[in-house]
Amino acid sequence: MLNYYHFNINNGDKLNRWMYSGPYNIPFDSDPAVFYEPVNLTEEYRQVEYPLRSQYLQQRKEKEYPETEGFENVYFPFESSRFDFSSFITTPHVLKTYAKTFIKTNEEQTLSFRVITCGSVDIWVNKKHQVKFSPFTRNIPSTENINLSLQAGENEIVVLLEDLAERDVNYYFELIYKDHRELENYLLVNEDPIKIRMAEEYLDQLHFEKDIYINEELTLISPSSPDASLDSNMVVEINKNKLINPVFTTNQSSPKFGIKLDDNKVINMGKSQDYNLSGLNEFTFGIRVSDNLYVYRTLAVSLFMEREMVMEPHWKLDTRKRKALKYFANLDQKDLNVGIAKLMYFNYLDNSTEQALRSCFEEVEQKEDCADFRLAPLLAVFQMKNSLFPKQLQEDIKRLSLNFRYWIDEPGNDVMWYFSENHAFLFHVSQYLAGHLFAEDVFQVSKRMGWEQRVLGRTRLLHWFDNFFEYGFAEWNSTTYLPIDLIGFYSLYESAPDKDIQELAKKALDKTFKVIAINMHGKTMASTYGRVYEHDLKAMENSEISNISCILWGEGYFNHSLRAPVWFCLSEYTPPEYQDIVRMEDNQAMLAEYTQGIKQIYSYVYKTKEYSLAGAMNISPNEKGHQQHVMNVSLENENTTMWINNPGETAFSGKNRPSFWAGNGRCPIIRQHKNIMIMKYKFQDDDYKFTHVYLPAWDMDEANLSENWLFVRKGDAYVGMYSETGFVPVKEKATSCREVRSYGSEQHYVIKCSSHKEAGAFKDFMEKLSNSRIKHNSNEFSIEDFQYGDLKLSEENELYINRLLKKYSSNQDVEYKKLNIDSEGGEKVD
Repeated sequence: MLNYYHFNINNGDKLNRWMYSGPYNIPFDSDPAVFYEPVNLTEEYRQVEYPLRSQYLQQRKEKEYPETEGFENVYFPFESSRFDFSSFITTPHVLKTYAKTFIKTNEEQTLSFRVITCGSVDIWVNKKHQVKFSPFTRNIPSTENINLSLQAGENEIVVLLEDLAERDVNYYFELIYKDHRELENYLLVNEDPIKIRMAEEYLDQLHFEKDIYINEELTLISPSSPDASLDSNMVVEINKNKLINPVFTTNQSSPKFGIKLDDNKVINMGKSQDYNLSGLNEFTFGIRVSDNLYVYRTLAVSLFMEREMVMEPHWKLDTRKRKALKYFANLDQKDLNVGIAKLMYFNYLDNSTEQALRSCFEEVEQKEDCADFRLAPLLAVFQMKNSLFPKQLQEDIKRLSLNFRYWIDEPGNDVMWYFSENHAFLFHVSQYLAGHLFAEDVFQVSKRMGWEQRVLGRTRLLHWFDNFFEYGFAEWNSTTYLPIDLIGFYSLYESAPDKDIQELAKKALDKTFKVIAINMHGKTMASTYGRVYEHDLKAMENSEISNISCILWGEGYFNHSLRAPVWFCLSEYTPPEYQDIVRMEDNQAMLAEYTQGIKQIYSYVYKTKEYSLAGAMNISPNEKGHQQHVMNVSLENENTTMWINNPGETAFSGKNRPSFWAGNGRCPIIRQHKNIMIMKYKFQDDDYKFTHVYLPAWDMDEANLSENWLFVRKGDAYVGMYSETGFVPVKEKATSCREVRSYGSEQHYVIKCSSHKEAGAFKDFMEKLSNSRIKHNSNEFSIEDFQYGDLKLSEENELYINRLLKKYSSNQDVEYKKLNIDSEGGEKVD
């Protein structure tokens, strides 16, 4: 017997519970083509239409009502406002999903809705086609106001969501009710609707006690006990639907298992290290309602397996590098980076080393997105050690190289991304090295001779380096993409056939390590980032930069993120000495200002031993954002970070860019002076009109929240944050104990860092800051700071300190200065 699972829908509500079939992922093959687009020299989202999209749109046919679809699944949105299956697929696929819901009305009527999608939506009402909205604006949402004509009584609403996945795909639709009479919305289900709702409500309250676990008990918080009528065995699957993200080299998953539910509010899931997983992982929890229906809820959590690796400070760098390389070489993994480590450490190529090297071959053969990240280092190590390679492996690497597509002026139908600075660089490195290695062979895609590929690759590399040394990193400070650039720099430094290219690579390495050193705090690169993902922000312990920093300076986390660290260890390159700004001394501060990218994003970093405050200026204020992480606070010496952002979606760990925690839906205005910052957000109609502070409560010694002030202490490090519109702590659902929100269409923040040596006891710091005089009138905002006096953000968004204009006059030369801090918090240049 079918039952009604009811929901009342009012004006502004989203229809986001659906029965559905799919998603169906259908590989799409198109005719190879060339095209021309410039490389993106900014961190912003770049819209590029590949020829295959045009071919796909030309061959699409009118859609018919899906008579044969079973609609066997139920979509439970939880916090998401969308029907959303956004993902990442490395080769082109057509995605199709059918969704169905029901609306009951008392009379025949036409009702208004708004539909939002990036792809295409077809809507049938009672099997009659009423809406076709097909913007196909890749990953950029478009909006359409629509009307649905309903009959009196029951109305079946069926939606076909379709899009072409070209690597990252924002695959969703949002259907918003715009009329003012209340609607009765429901699904027809075989199960007891009361049990479904109870299961949904129970899962909605679950949250992990922490966002990262380091060799400790993995604990899940259950604020309420499950109803006795529910199945007491909760099913758990890890990385169930997780498609590989290009920043990782593996995609581990584990089999389904169960957890017995009882009245305990803390659910112990065992030791985190026993899962043998690193980074951000998705745990899917399921409550069985019947044999045919589980209610599933996915939560993200970071795991870090601490590695036992002794790095004595008195050891020479070569000794530390050799010891780390040995560790990497002895890992039992079929991974390209492990293969390179084995080859370079043992200086011979056995079967396990060959299998590790071959692990990337299929990705390169299929021209999957990020294949350039694998091919460049493979060719470099082949150039360095080709005499050790058996004949068949040499022939297979040659075949890979001759059949690869090195740029968009060569015909192809792949969706490899060519247009960001890191991808462009790795493609040019690959073309240059492959052309050198196989100079007298014909490359099958371009039909060029190898020597021609070398000349063209070299020319492109020189142009890339010209831009790099003129503007710096477009994807500034990015802990995701700096390691990719490092792969290219090291590959050229160690294997480039031309001396001038090697020298350019060394110069780039010097600059990169200076940027890293300036931004290191708390054993991680704690700063602003041109592009960032949630896994970067919440699992910095797993980053490649932190791994390198551990080996280089003894300040970091030794881990299994291997791509750039393996090359750091095998290379003869030695970075300049920056130990003095990586490990700050007592009573000392560092101030760094520099611009990056063609837009001259102004990086401002002020740090002491106890804290770091970083801001990014000139980031298209008040414009739509992407993956820019524009401010960051780091406290004490073990990766305790906080930040403020405006979400780009409502799903807590969604796949969109920007997402809930990573990036900004709307970019703010930021002005900073040493350890104090003023931020201003101004939202538009379609924005999410709230910002939030990431506050990892488990990692703080003290946190005090009033209406407008948030104060935090970690050890001797302090931060105070002022929100003009007030703070609202989140005390339920998955972001409980880690999120504090501020609502309003225009918002001002003040962020002030300090320490015991600068401000005295924590209570004194709170008292001084909370008593600050704050004014906001005529588009000007000011605060009387106890340390620096009057700071005012003017109507023109300029910062004045005691009525004097603060000038930001640095350029792309990455410079810093050290300051001495006296007992009153004053400073003088060292």
